[in-house]
Amino acid sequence: MRVCKHCNSPNLYESRGKSRGLLCHECFNRVDRERRAERRKDPEYRRAALEKERARSRARYAEDPEYRARKLKATQKRRLFYQRGDLTEVQWEALISLYGGLCAYCCQPAEVIDHIVPMNHGGTHSVDNVVPACSPCNLAKGDTPLIIWGGQG
Repeated sequence: MRVCKHCNSPNLYESRGKSRGLLCHECFNRVDRERRAERRKDPEYRRAALEKERARSRARYAEDPEYRARKLKATQKRRLFYQRGDLTEVQWEALISLYGGLCAYCCQPAEVIDHIVPMNHGGTHSVDNVVPACSPCNLAKGDTPLIIWGGQG
C-alpha cells in the first residue's frame, strides 16, 4: 500500500487521475504553499509576474472604456485628495473672466486649469498659482515650471 512520504497517511492526493507524487492532500497543499512562497522571493520571478500584470492591465485599459473611466476617476479623486490649496469655484470663475476666457499663454479659448508651479514641484492649488489654459499649451507645458518653460507651446 502506498502512503504519503511526509506523514505516512494512506490517503494520497490525486487530481483528474494524475498522481501528485506520494503526498496526501494536506502535505501537498503545505508543500505547494512553501514552493510558491519561495518563488515569490525570487526577484526574476517577481519582475516577470509584475510585467505580466502590467501588460494585462494595459490591454484591459485599451480595450475596456468602463475600466478606463473608473481608473481615470480614481486618479482624479486621489489627486484631489492630496492637492494642497483652496481654490474655490468663485475664484476660478473670477480668473477666467480676468483672462477673458482665453488661455494665459496663447490667447486661444481656455479649457483647463494650469498650475504655474506644478503641484508635483511643490505648487499649490490656489488662486495665486493657477491660470486658465488651452489643452495644447497645458500639454506642452506638462509638469515644467513656467519660469523654465517660458511659453514655448
